[in-house]
Amino acid sequence: MTLDEWRARALPPPPVTLTFLTALELKRVEITPLFLRCAARNFGVTLRELYLNEVYLKVEQGQSLNEDSRQILWIGLPNQRPGLHDDWMAMIIRDSCPKLEICRASFLGYDLYTRDDLPPSPAPSPPDFDFVDPCGLGRSIAQRFVEVALGYHQPPQADGSPVCYLPALESNDHLLTQMRPRTRALRVTEYDVNAYQTAIRNDTSSWQRSIDGVFPNCNSGTLEELHYIAETACQGMNEIQRQRNEHLGQGEEGGGGGEIGDGANGGGGNLAENLLNLNFAEE
Repeated sequence: MTLDEWRARALPPPPVTLTFLTALELKRVEITPLFLRCAARNFGVTLRELYLNEVYLKVEQGQSLNEDSRQILWIGLPNQRPGLHDDWMAMIIRDSCPKLEICRASFLGYDLYTRDDLPPSPAPSPPDFDFVDPCGLGRSIAQRFVEVALGYHQPPQADGSPVCYLPALESNDHLLTQMRPRTRALRVTEYDVNAYQTAIRNDTSSWQRSIDGVFPNCNSGTLEELHYIAETACQGMNEIQRQRNEHLGQGEEGGGGGEIGDGANGGGGNLAENLLNLNFAEE
């Protein structure tokens, strides 16, 4: 796959500013860091709910480009300030969405494209990104993303040292004093999209069943109708082939005399006759 083809699979950034957007749900899509930055800039001020389900962050890696796999991350590295060219998404969301109250995520991952100019490694291995929980609790990347985006205090590392995620600009360090207390571990329904929508309610995906709210996007007879159309087309082509074979057989026996049949014998009608004429014209 070429780099352009790989990039074309990403969801394009939102081109317009949705002034009053309060909830956003992304499901089974690939996105670039630019998408999230544009989304946060365009409607982060009003966003109150964010749901991410099977969302993959597209990451390029090459010579002098993200060689250490730390430039584009869902969460980032603890106790380190991201560089000006780094995209650590959780703190970008927190910084750009001051009214965000609900954030749930499931199955966050990366879609890595390795360029040909990447220097060869003697022992190549897949990048670590930020999959490992630095606190040693085995939390998924989705759970940790939710906690950081909502500003929850992080538990300490195994050696007792604190864990903190910093914004890119020091001018936003006031966020570090506006943390949510961590009185207990989050319930799975509080951070996981699938768990919440399965166990409690699913009021964010109704558009998948009915775009306009009146008519369903599909009905039970759609598949049956498609099967009927396919079977009818198959029967018609078989009939055309049968008549063609009959005509060739009659031509061999009768020396080629006579006209092409009118379709009455085979039931193909004018359509079969026209297609037969096309077949013979090509030969």
